[in-house]
Amino acid sequence: MDPGTAHHRRSREKFFRLHGHRWPGTVADPYDLLDLYSLPSEDVEELRRASAALSCVYRGVAVLLQKAPDETLLDLGIPDYLLKVVRCAVPESPAFIVGRFDFAHTSDGYKMLELNADVPGFFVEAFDVNGEICKEAGRADPNHGCRDFLARYLTAAVEAAAACADKSTFENLHVVITSRDYPRDRGEAIFVSKLLHRVKAQWAPVTDLSIDKEGLYDANGRRIDVLYRFLPMRFFGDHLFSNRDNIGNPQMGGLFVQHIEHGRLAVINPPVASLLESKAVQALIWNLFETGQYFSEEDSTTIRKYMLPTYLDIPGEKSTYVMKPMFGGEGESITLVRDEGMTKSDRSTYTDHPMVYQKYVPLPKKRFITEYGPRDLHLAISCFVLAETPSAICMRAGDIITDESAWVVPLCMAG
Repeated sequence: MDPGTAHHRRSREKFFRLHGHRWPGTVADPYDLLDLYSLPSEDVEELRRASAALSCVYRGVAVLLQKAPDETLLDLGIPDYLLKVVRCAVPESPAFIVGRFDFAHTSDGYKMLELNADVPGFFVEAFDVNGEICKEAGRADPNHGCRDFLARYLTAAVEAAAACADKSTFENLHVVITSRDYPRDRGEAIFVSKLLHRVKAQWAPVTDLSIDKEGLYDANGRRIDVLYRFLPMRFFGDHLFSNRDNIGNPQMGGLFVQHIEHGRLAVINPPVASLLESKAVQALIWNLFETGQYFSEEDSTTIRKYMLPTYLDIPGEKSTYVMKPMFGGEGESITLVRDEGMTKSDRSTYTDHPMVYQKYVPLPKKRFITEYGPRDLHLAISCFVLAETPSAICMRAGDIITDESAWVVPLCMAG
């Protein structure tokens, strides 16, 4: 083992001996994390400026889509059983409570790759782990204060949602954070439940939840008022929950939708966020921009500066582009089409789903010391947005297609 790799192992193992117990299952082992990456203050400011401006664009698109006919929403990949509920939103609240914009740093500045509006991941890494690593190294954390703000913001969002879910007081408010019972998902959900300690939020795997005509319930039979979900809205279909009425072939997706529609249950992120999760929305935005429709001059400037040309049809023969499923995640079912040929992601779960075609921009590369020795890795950087307020920044490093095997890169302020 070369000296650089040995040093990397020792420093990561030491850090995990001291702090790893705080993030069980989320940061699974010492080698999930690479060494600190220094980010200039002007880059931090630009990422947050871009995220705030793009949030305004998406806010306008959410208003447009909520008024769109069912056929348009189906074209965006929305399941038919969610058509009614994706138009539901808490009055005066944003379309998504927490989102995450992913960017590539190009020769032409930062370009948005996609918006994770429905169930953004990497909460723990951005809002907690990053600060602890910076503290350990004696470096300035670009995300300083973001964790406390996130806790206050989510608590206020839960209380606002509860007020719309037929709950006049918060004394007996029942808030459940649900996810699949996988280590990483569970770790993210438990982290958020601790942030929501003021409203006594509890984590429960989705397999423990049950439903009937009156509401959604936890394993103890207590009705849930607010559900903070770590599963995409489109997964809430038939048979996801246990049936309390013991009737044959229950339409669980229908019951779940009805409870939201009739105010018996509030959901965070709100269902409308799943509309904005579709990458087809990026194609819609680009089409409206190219044809000079809908957007203000300010929004058009944002789109031109930060977004990439994205279409529902395959570009011309000489184009270089990325083919992505409208709904997908963790780099699955992505194909890069470039002069040097095609590169496909290792996993192909969504290859039969509708696709979008986005202009290809290369991710910057940097050499890192990993547990396997020095490796040249591609960098993708992200900025969380709370409503329209930019917040924590995180980075991942991996292969040319960023997937679930990518390393987390802690960030510190340069200088």
